Amino acid sequence: MEEKYFLNELSSSVGPIGGHRTNVALYRKGNLTPENYESEDGIIHMLLHIFDKIKIEHNFVLDLGAYSSMASNVVPIAMKYGLTGSQTLLFDGENKWKDSNVITSWIDSKNIDSLLKKYNCKKEIDLLSIDLDNMDYWILESVLNSGYVANVISLEFNPVFNYNEAYSKKYFSMARKMDSETMGTSNYGASLRAFTELLSKYDYRLVQTVSNNAIFIKARFDYLNMFENKINNIKKLHANPWIEPHKIKNNKSVFGTSKIIEIKKIIQNKFIDVSKL
Repeated sequence: MEEKYFLNELSSSVGPIGGHRTNVALYRKGNLTPENYESEDGIIHMLLHIFDKIKIEHNFVLDLGAYSSMASNVVPIAMKYGLTGSQTLLFDGENKWKDSNVITSWIDSKNIDSLLKKYNCKKEIDLLSIDLDNMDYWILESVLNSGYVANVISLEFNPVFNYNEAYSKKYFSMARKMDSETMGTSNYGASLRAFTELLSKYDYRLVQTVSNNAIFIKARFDYLNMFENKINNIKKLHANPWIEPHKIKNNKSVFGTSKIIEIKKIIQNKFIDVSKL
């Protein structure tokens, strides 16, 4: 019997859903493993499945917006493949938990390259996770333009946009999740189409989404070319726009509505069509 194509099995690889507190409790008991490591969307097992097939090549993982080492998408990969502290680089602007494994530093598109150089980030990376809650598109663009290459990239996108809308919020270096403009609403980040268009320029393919997180891999790993058509991929994986449940309350409070069409009309002047740049 012919073996199933490993990239077609991702949708059945959702792992434990949870986060920092559960992982800390397991760690203190000595029971934390890559297999039971929780994430807010269950994406961890998808990433583990991918690396079971493509393996670790560069012995380096990077997380931009890690929150903590007990809530990072890259840490389970590091655990499974025995990557040490010097091979695992975690950044977070606030580092709420004062995690000594996390570098507390505000990241913007201008300083990201110098920060990565300062902390000896390798140019070739196995996994890059980026979840900065606002300016992710512009910072990822800077990382790619600076010559960093990851075999796999996981990122968060704004799901209120349609599959054919390549929008990113206009760049503002100090944008935060709860700043006076964003306020925990749907007024943040970039669409899946925007990220897909950007990453396709660097030979990446969209292979899966879970919740509003997406996984991209280098095209060479899609050896059957099943994910070559980027538009079809987006249509399949993000067929209809939606609002994250935890943003509904803030959307109503700030915009006076929770309807996607109305919200998009309100915030449209804050975004730019990156396909026209």
